[in-house]
Amino acid sequence: MASPLASTSRLRLGSSLPAAAGRVRQRLVTSSATSLPAGVGEEEPSLASPQQQQQQQQHELVDDVVSAGAVAASQPSTPQYEDPRKVALDAAREKLRLRSVTLRNLESTGSGSTQTRASSFRPHRTRLDPVGAHELTVSHLLAATAHVGHRLSSLNRAASAFVYGKRHDVAIIDVERHTLPALKRAAAVVRDVASRDGVVLFLGTAPGTQRAVLDAAKRLGQNGYHVTKERWMPGVISNAPKLLGRAILGDMAAYTEGMQQQQQQQQQQQRNGSNDGPGRRRAEEPDAATLASQVLVPDLVVVLNPKANLHAIREATERGIPTVGIVDTDVDPRIVTYAIPANDESVRTAELVLGVLSRAGQEGLQRRAWIADQHDKGKRAVRRLGSNQQQQQQQQHQHQQRYNQRQASQE
Repeated sequence: MASPLASTSRLRLGSSLPAAAGRVRQRLVTSSATSLPAGVGEEEPSLASPQQQQQQQQHELVDDVVSAGAVAASQPSTPQYEDPRKVALDAAREKLRLRSVTLRNLESTGSGSTQTRASSFRPHRTRLDPVGAHELTVSHLLAATAHVGHRLSSLNRAASAFVYGKRHDVAIIDVERHTLPALKRAAAVVRDVASRDGVVLFLGTAPGTQRAVLDAAKRLGQNGYHVTKERWMPGVISNAPKLLGRAILGDMAAYTEGMQQQQQQQQQQQRNGSNDGPGRRRAEEPDAATLASQVLVPDLVVVLNPKANLHAIREATERGIPTVGIVDTDVDPRIVTYAIPANDESVRTAELVLGVLSRAGQEGLQRRAWIADQHDKGKRAVRRLGSNQQQQQQQQHQHQQRYNQRQASQE
């Protein structure tokens, strides 16, 4: 029984025979068609006889058939199997190699794109590892789609100064002249508030921004608070005692119950003969003023969508609290103290703005800690200097006493 390889080669050879015969026939026809008329440029007649010419043609035909069979035998009978995952991996590696070569060539020539891996935009880094205000560039804002505004039909006249142009009937915000300086100025304000131990309230009720708001508040620690509900409850700032009175009373009840349980445990320990250490702090009575101080008035309010939180902006304005807000082209920028012209419907823009402001707040807290550390070092130096002076005075007094004793003994 013939093998599949042999049968396949035989089929290839059989299919190549007509092609070889066709080439021979074409050569014969061409030679006969290109012959010149009699008497015009005739060549010398061939000395070979017709039988020899026929044998030569047969030899040429056999040579063509043999060459065609050799070509068919050299080709693989079946295609070689390749793993699709390996093919995809090789293609990805080749793509990365070409990209690195292109970047290397651009850097060596000193022209073209200056984009590198460090400066390229990566969306997940905006929330997890935000950039600082001194590292912020126009590329970050454009990658976060901060330049896209609303339709020109809804353009607010007060926000027309922020518009760079239009595209497809959509306003384009000038991020280089307005958004970038405004965001850096707002970051300086947050840094100053945090350095003075101020409280910053982050307000974002738009869907998709809750996680970014929580991360921004966590970066400020005890100086950061957040509101991520679907809507702002009116009266949280202007009418806090009445609105949050039940919450305060509930905290007082829970505090009183916890203190009673702690006192019972201490009495039980005293009956069992256990003795509390001298440095152990005893339970104190619940203080209503301490619990009421949980209702904090923020020193700065950061609003991501001012158009949907006008009540919060109005309450903060009545209490004299400055506000920072992302204003789009359909919002009046005068409703907030520090306006940041940008796209207020983009989650990436909100994450970028919150990241920059929260990083500025962290820098303010670090500066406050450094100032406090320097103050403590100064106090310790003064105490050390005072103790050294006291020691010197004591030594001088002792020397004086010894001198007086020697003088008295000599007399």
